[in-house]
Amino acid sequence: MESLQHNAATQMGICLPTFKSADRLVRIAAVGCLLTVLAGCSNTPPRIDAPQWDPEAMADEAMKLVDKDSNGQLSPEEMASAPGLGASWKRFDENGDGQISRDELVNRVTLYADSRVGLSSFTADVMLDGEPLEDVDVKIVPEPFFASVVEEATGKAGQGGYVSLRVPTEDVPGARIGMYRVVVTGPGIPQKYQSADTTDVGVEISPQTEEDDTGMAHFELYSRG
Repeated sequence: MESLQHNAATQMGICLPTFKSADRLVRIAAVGCLLTVLAGCSNTPPRIDAPQWDPEAMADEAMKLVDKDSNGQLSPEEMASAPGLGASWKRFDENGDGQISRDELVNRVTLYADSRVGLSSFTADVMLDGEPLEDVDVKIVPEPFFASVVEEATGKAGQGGYVSLRVPTEDVPGARIGMYRVVVTGPGIPQKYQSADTTDVGVEISPQTEEDDTGMAHFELYSRG
């Protein structure tokens, strides 16, 4: 049954993540939503096209924007200015030197391109000082070096702070793979989290299951610091 679900999703250009057992109920819910969508489609549902990735150009743009000392390497301090990159670089630090090179960026974006994923199912929980945030608006904004091909995705946090994101122009839930800045707006939210220019929360939506993947992203906000 799960193989059939994943085959149908793949034909539509949708990536369903492989969740660990603790998150199986979340996965079942996501699959249920997908099957509801499929039930109303024809036998050959239209594929959701993948973004037109350009690994070389995007790596060049990232280096231009983030490599402040122009030494050809991105340090953790530099990557903090690009929260989506800062949140994910350890996943593709291929030589383990604690920094990211242009070639490592090229390889990461090539992974995106090779996956041919149009949308990826994406769920997160949102916390402020360890307490779940409900009825707040959540938006992920692509890092500037991806902004030409990747759209924002939005959602509203519900009970327990859980939120499922979607691209406004698509008919099914999900977000594009890529690196994003997380913006949260609503009463009581510290100002820095309410703008993509000042937030320090980032996330990568990967086309593959990562070692640090728990099946759900966690957006931690703090009232101080």
